[in-house]
Amino acid sequence: MSYLVTVTFDLHLGTPQNYQDLAGSLGKIGLLNQITGDSGNVLDLPTTTFAGKFTGTSTAKVRDDLTESIRNAFVNLGLHAKFFLVVGDGWAWSMRKT
Repeated sequence: MSYLVTVTFDLHLGTPQNYQDLAGSLGKIGLLNQITGDSGNVLDLPTTTFAGKFTGTSTAKVRDDLTESIRNAFVNLGLHAKFFLVVGDGWAWSMRKT
């Protein structure tokens, strides 16, 4: 089954280089700072939000597998942070600018 995964985070005393390095590490996992709509439009997500589509046997299994991978991305870069991870199936999303 296919799942949409979204993660958002706060870095403690993060530098611009920290954010860039973390974006690279999350990208290797499959989490990007952009999302592609059904129409093919690519939208930039807010700065500390990353998303990706993953396959798995359940939301809990995908959550558990990715939680450890995401945690390792922060730890391997020596970053102190908190993150919030959401895994969903049958999703719909919307983004607007003000």
